[in-house]
Amino acid sequence: MALSIFDDKAFTPNDDMVPTVLGASHALWKAIKEHLSANYKKINEEWKFYGKESGWTKNIKSDKRTLFMFVPMRDKFQVYFTLGEKAVTAVHNSDLPKEIKDLIPDAKQCVCGFGFRFDVKSKSDANAVIKLTEIKNKN
Repeated sequence: MALSIFDDKAFTPNDDMVPTVLGASHALWKAIKEHLSANYKKINEEWKFYGKESGWTKNIKSDKRTLFMFVPMRDKFQVYFTLGEKAVTAVHNSDLPKEIKDLIPDAKQCVCGFGFRFDVKSKSDANAVIKLTEIKNKN
């Protein structure tokens, strides 16, 4: 079973499907998107199928740089970040919750950086997405 609720490679999801799938958590996704639209010059969103284990995810980009990936699930969603070394240091020096900081692996950085994901279930989680996006964009 794929991580994303959208798991059929032959059928590309669209934004009209997201509110129904996310349920009440759609308000959190909407708040994140509104922040991005208000604070970044050009936000691009692109659905991508990464395989049977992942399913369809949406890449959220500022111009050509991926900020994070949105993973829709039944009644919730996850975000997936990949951070470079400077951004990881900035996260550890930030006021983000310890639970978020603890998600970043201590392993050696690979080519694409340190990757981690988490469920967005509350306003605090949505605020962490916004803060992580700001950190990533600056570093």
